[in-house]
Amino acid sequence: MSTPAVPGAATAPFGATRPSLYPIFLDLVERRVVVVGGGVVGEEKVTGLLDTGAQILLIAKRLTPRLQALVEAGHVEHRSRSFLGGDLAGAFLVLAERSDSETEQRIFAEAEERGVFVNVQDRLRRCTFHAPALLRRGDLAVAISTAGSAPALASRLRQRWERELGPEVGEFLGMVGPLRDRLLRGTPSLSDRRRRWYQLVDSPILELLRRGHRKAARRLIGETLGVAPEAVS
Repeated sequence: MSTPAVPGAATAPFGATRPSLYPIFLDLVERRVVVVGGGVVGEEKVTGLLDTGAQILLIAKRLTPRLQALVEAGHVEHRSRSFLGGDLAGAFLVLAERSDSETEQRIFAEAEERGVFVNVQDRLRRCTFHAPALLRRGDLAVAISTAGSAPALASRLRQRWERELGPEVGEFLGMVGPLRDRLLRGTPSLSDRRRRWYQLVDSPILELLRRGHRKAARRLIGETLGVAPEAVS
């Protein structure tokens, strides 16, 4: 007789050596994110957070010139010292550069105690999430993760898709995003809306935008979605 699964217990998928990660995109608007470390990695983390609306707290004795400029411009709160207990009060997320083992453990332990998501650079056992290789094109975000096994592979895949997914993708999303509510009101049938959307994305719309033919692109969007071309931004 098989033993029933325990609710909440971590189980690895068939053939896997460990449980799979659950992919997620976080809304960080007005949430406190703590970055520990002012080097190249800290700079990468902070610059990646700037457009999220997060309240960024940077803890580091020394800063890169870019981080120093962000602090002086008031974009980032800065505590010019090493990490101390209590620094994660009110935090939603913490990202830490590699440091000495004792400091890394203190960061991880406080994060666990407070229920804060934590990632310590290159320390899988001190991470409750992994930062993916990320490709952005306007509202499109493609996140690639190897669960920490081979970050270089994730980076190379992102570079490949960067070549395939050009700025026309972001432009397309900027044009059609404001039309979703209009189409919802004007086309009550879900199947009809779905047909129109697939017809549009399967059309030459991205090639038109890639070639700079925006007038033709607006006309195609309008005809396919059933809106006036002048309504397309």
